[in-house]
Amino acid sequence: MASAILWLVAVGGLAVAGNQAAPPLYEPPATLKMVSLSREDIEDLENIQPFVLTTEDLPKYTLDYRGREHVDEIDTYVFQVTPRRIVQGQRYFEGLIWVDDLDLQIVKSYGKAVPDIRRGVPHLYPRK
Repeated sequence: MASAILWLVAVGGLAVAGNQAAPPLYEPPATLKMVSLSREDIEDLENIQPFVLTTEDLPKYTLDYRGREHVDEIDTYVFQVTPRRIVQGQRYFEGLIWVDDLDLQIVKSYGKAVPDIRRGVPHLYPRK
C-alpha cells in the first residue's frame, strides 16, 4: 500500500499532520492514480535506500573519497560508493554518501540499488 503526502500552502504557517496553523489557500489537484511496487522494490526501500554502511558490509564496497561539502550546517566528507562485486541474487547501493566529519554518520545519500537488470528485464530506478 502506498501513501501520498499532500502539501498545503497557508498564510503564516503550514498544515502539518492534521494540525492547521492557518487555513489552506491552495490545494494541488490529485494526480496520483496508482502506485505499483514489486517485492524487490519493497526490499530496496527497506534495505538499500536508507543506506547504512556497517563494518560487516564495508568489505562489500569500494569507497572513493571525493572531497568535503557543507550540508545543512554540517561539515561532511563525500564518498563515491560502488559494490566490489555483484553476487547473484543480492542487491547493493551505488552512489554518493555524505558523512558527518564529527560523528562519522551518513547524513545524506544519492544513488540507487544495483544491479539494474533482474530476470532479464531492465529495471531502471530514478536516483533519490
